[in-house]
Amino acid sequence: MAKKRTSKRTTSTTAKRKTPQRKTKKRKAPRARRGTLMPFSTTSYVFPEITIEGPLERSYKEREAYEKAVADKPDRRIVLPGIDVLTLGTLAPEQAVRLFGSLTLLDRNHRLIKLPPRPIVCYLDYPLSKSARVTIPPYRRGGILDAPTKRNLCMYPDWILWALAHAYQAIYAHADTYGVWGHCIGDLCFEVLYIKGTKAYVGIGS
Repeated sequence: MAKKRTSKRTTSTTAKRKTPQRKTKKRKAPRARRGTLMPFSTTSYVFPEITIEGPLERSYKEREAYEKAVADKPDRRIVLPGIDVLTLGTLAPEQAVRLFGSLTLLDRNHRLIKLPPRPIVCYLDYPLSKSARVTIPPYRRGGILDAPTKRNLCMYPDWILWALAHAYQAIYAHADTYGVWGHCIGDLCFEVLYIKGTKAYVGIGS
């Protein structure tokens, strides 16, 4: 007689162990902080005209007294990394506010240094035989038709420095009138900015 074939089934004695899967926490996208580049990407501005008065006859004592009055115990002292006056003056004010200021003029909390929204007056004396008086009004966030309010009026050091660089361009266009001596505009750079009340003094290197 033919033998019946029996099929043997092999069963594994060791059960398969499932490796526990680690739960990964989803990282939240970083929020935009005040003073960084993100808030400026969708904001429009209205920049007013600056006023340049000159040439003005000012003695050495008058210049020294003004510097001491502003630089001695100022409200703000902002040390600058030798910002080139000629390069800054070639930028549009929107570029200065969006790029230049948000990258360099930050306080200890990495926020843009904000000043009270009121006009600032600054005298430019170097390297000039006759001075120039520059009045810088605050600029405005929003469109042309938006009414100025306390919330949308802005005054930041980047706007002040751009206005001063623009004023230097106007002065050097009439170099003989102001008695420019010793340096071309390409030699000048902003090294420090003092703010006291509505007055400003800028230290110029060359």
